[in-house]
Amino acid sequence: MKRSNKSANDIRHTLNEKFFKPAKIKGLNEIKISAGEIDNVNIPNICQAMTGQKIQDEYSVKIISVRDNKNRFGLEAKPSTKFEVTYSLDPNYEPINNNSQNNHKIRTQKIDTNHSISYTLEDKLKAIKILKEYMDEDIITKDEFESKKKEILNNLL
Repeated sequence: MKRSNKSANDIRHTLNEKFFKPAKIKGLNEIKISAGEIDNVNIPNICQAMTGQKIQDEYSVKIISVRDNKNRFGLEAKPSTKFEVTYSLDPNYEPINNNSQNNHKIRTQKIDTNHSISYTLEDKLKAIKILKEYMDEDIITKDEFESKKKEILNNLL
């Protein structure tokens, strides 16, 4: 298998030069980038570099959403060439309900590996917003949207 020699720093630099800078020059507020647009080898490293705190700090971007080719979101998204990150290029971007009261961890779910994943209210609201966008773009039906929304909201209790 062909392996890329690109370091995480190289990947982040490529993201900035090839995507962030041109988008900012065009005045865009958001940009959606898939791992396959960067390179087709060493995908796990590319996905990790795309979603780390360092890229947000170094290039003044904020991660809005992360999903994979099977529409798994956030921490559940698996690395692939279709792994997609949406960034806000607006330095004043604030996530939905970004205040200390709503930013605490709401619920922890156990998964098979005996690790736990914590979801914040903010994460859940983002997921609902993305699902609505998918419904608006006819990627999912209204019934699918309502079902997933209900499932997300029921997990808040």
